[in-house]
Amino acid sequence: MGETLEIASISACSGKDGDAQTADKKPGPDPDRLKLEGDWEESVKKALKRKRPPKERKEVIIMKVSPWHSIKATDPKVYHNNDKCTEGNNIESKNRREGTGGRPLCKHCDRIS
Repeated sequence: MGETLEIASISACSGKDGDAQTADKKPGPDPDRLKLEGDWEESVKKALKRKRPPKERKEVIIMKVSPWHSIKATDPKVYHNNDKCTEGNNIESKNRREGTGGRPLCKHCDRIS
């Protein structure tokens, strides 16, 4: 025969003199009752061994777009093809040109692709 465990929480509030007093303004909800089959310790062990449900995976869509590069002399001599590339997105529009410019792919774009 299984045991019935009563789960309850006791709330206390601090009075003016610092002593803990039970809150008696409103009664709280009834404690939950659990019906356990067999020994409660075994039930807890079983519950802890159960696999957790898989975490919900969030899918990130990374778009490869038409390549672009910077014509600014101080910018790295690479092209970008990923709209999530922070380096490529930092290129000012006046310095941005479409195409690869005969340059190698940006390492960040390559890594996130």
